[in-house]
Amino acid sequence: WYGPFYDMIQTALAKSGPVTIEQVGNGYRFRFKLKGNLAVEQWLIPNGDGKSGSSKLTIRKYGMKVASSDGSIRKL
Repeated sequence: WYGPFYDMIQTALAKSGPVTIEQVGNGYRFRFKLKGNLAVEQWLIPNGDGKSGSSKLTIRKYGMKVASSDGSIRKL
């Protein structure tokens, strides 16, 4: 399920700078930096149905969490 979605996310995030993408277990961890010394980590974890997944995003500045977001992703 991640093929086209993976390409879309990779393209969108690449505009913010270099992106590191690792497969960890059944999920994918994205790490990248933004202006203002912000470090972003996002986890994309597919659900068993193959059509949806969850997203967990954390933004840190100087190692301290300054923002976070949890969401769901589904194929329409």
